[in-house]
Amino acid sequence: MDNYIAKHELRQTVTVRSIFTIYRGVDMRKRKPKAESHAFPELSYIFECKDEHKFTIDGKNFSMKKGDFFIIPPNAEHQAAPFNKSTVDMISFEIDGDISPLYEKIIHLNGRQEQMFLSLISEGARLFVGKPPEGYERGVSLHSRTNEILLQKFKNQFELFLLELYLSETEPELSFGERSAEEEFDRIVVFMKNNVNKKLLLPEISERFSLSQTKIQRLFYRFAGCAPMQYFTALKLDSAKKLLLTTSMNSSEISRLLDFSSVNYFSRLFKKACGLSPREYVKSIKNSNNRG
Repeated sequence: MDNYIAKHELRQTVTVRSIFTIYRGVDMRKRKPKAESHAFPELSYIFECKDEHKFTIDGKNFSMKKGDFFIIPPNAEHQAAPFNKSTVDMISFEIDGDISPLYEKIIHLNGRQEQMFLSLISEGARLFVGKPPEGYERGVSLHSRTNEILLQKFKNQFELFLLELYLSETEPELSFGERSAEEEFDRIVVFMKNNVNKKLLLPEISERFSLSQTKIQRLFYRFAGCAPMQYFTALKLDSAKKLLLTTSMNSSEISRLLDFSSVNYFSRLFKKACGLSPREYVKSIKNSNNRG
């Protein structure tokens, strides 16, 4: 009897066909808001927001905060409020397949989803040019160095991101499931690095990741050997070192930028960690480079 290998046709239910725009809008107050609609969906992620990012869709009001995600459905008339002080990542695209359960719904991305999306924005910046080709009013064109394999990789990553969102919103038990302890630690570290110029507290991190403060402390002692806020302070001091060596900023300016309570407190922490004051640190590095 002949042996047969089972064969299963893998149907693709969600296919990204085109990318129209992909960009990061910084301080949306500088953009003159106007109502618009188009025949394709447009997604927005609030990367940074001082208060709230407000907008309307077909006469309905919505309000988003930092870390929120939203997809505007095709042909919906939408307009952002004129006073939004937000940094927003946007992708508008053409798609085959039904993702309507994601439309007009404010979604707060979890750590994994956030990393997937920010990776898309970063990859898109390498593949697409913000200036449209001649003859087009708006949109993006490809970098001359972009090849088909990179485009397919981007397309597959985008589709995977949309599928993950779809599952997490409609059938959460079928999405990626429980993260390992190391993944939990890694996503908190990414969050800390992205907010190194702010004053984070453990309760805020606990609420942001829906983890108890005790669990977060255990994660950091296990993988970093120190308390979460000690780790965050170390990240701040690492950033301070880079700024001291790569910019003309002084201690007072760096202290304000990284949101230390005072320049004296910053200097004490720096000397305790490095054994040198900020000024002595810069001098020692320059002397070392000159000897080399």
